[in-house]
Amino acid sequence: MKPIIVLAIVYLYIPILQAATCNPNAKETTPNDRFQIVTEGTVTDLQTGLMWDRCALGQAWDNGLQICSGTASTKNWRQATRSGMDHTLGAYTDWRLPNIKELQTIVELSCWRPAINVTIFPDDGFLLFHNYWSSTPHVVYANQAWLINLDSGYSRIDLMDKESAHEVKLVRGGN
Repeated sequence: MKPIIVLAIVYLYIPILQAATCNPNAKETTPNDRFQIVTEGTVTDLQTGLMWDRCALGQAWDNGLQICSGTASTKNWRQATRSGMDHTLGAYTDWRLPNIKELQTIVELSCWRPAINVTIFPDDGFLLFHNYWSSTPHVVYANQAWLINLDSGYSRIDLMDKESAHEVKLVRGGN
C-alpha cells in the first residue's frame, strides 16, 4: 500500500481535534447567546424552546474540562428511537430522539467540520461522517430514515437502512 493511501485512511478514522472551520463573513445561525446552559450537560435553545443534551449518547459531561468525554455510542434507528426512555439527565426523564427539523436547528450553517456550535455542543473530537439519527422515517422507503451529518451539516437519508449504526443526540420539549 502506498504511503499516501495509508495517510488518507488514517485521516478518515482519527478524531479531528481542531475547531470548526467557519466563514467569518457569514452570519452565525446558532450564536452562543441563543442558548442558555440549564444544568451541567444540558442547554436550552431560546429560539425553539428545546432542551438538548450537550453530549452524544454514551458520552458524559466533564464539568472541569467543559467537554463531552468518552466515546459516543452508535445505535440502529429502532434502538435510537427508544434510547430516550432510559436516559436521565438534569433530573429529566422525558428525553427523546429529535425529528429532522429539530435536529436541523442546531446545525451551524456558517461552519463545517464540525457544522455545530462547539462552545454549546463541545466534543472531544469529531470524526469525518459524524452522522446523527433523527426520528423522522422516509415517507416512501420504510427501511430508511433521515439523519444529519454534523461534520458538514447536510441532512440526508441513510443510504443503507435503519439497521446501520449512527450516533444519537437527545432532546426534550417540543412535540
